[in-house]
Amino acid sequence: MPRPMVWVRADLPSELRADLWGYCAALVVGINRVDVEPDENGIYYVGTERSAVSGPGLALLAAVIVQRLGRRPGDCAFPLLSSLDQAEVVPPAAA
Repeated sequence: MPRPMVWVRADLPSELRADLWGYCAALVVGINRVDVEPDENGIYYVGTERSAVSGPGLALLAAVIVQRLGRRPGDCAFPLLSSLDQAEVVPPAAA
């Protein structure tokens, strides 16, 4: 039986990593409520661009999970990406 696995980049700020862990935990619980399909290996890619929680769903559950772990979450909505290529797009550094 498949088991969920999550990798979070270690170079992200700790508060962003905490929110991402909460979002990924919510994603595992509510996977049947996601509109994006996984890739051919069954993998979902989560972006690191945080946005505000706009209503019930994964983001709200993520915020509650993070709060129950003792942290006041920031914005806990993250985009679900369609591929690893899309996940690796990094904006250019400011001059």
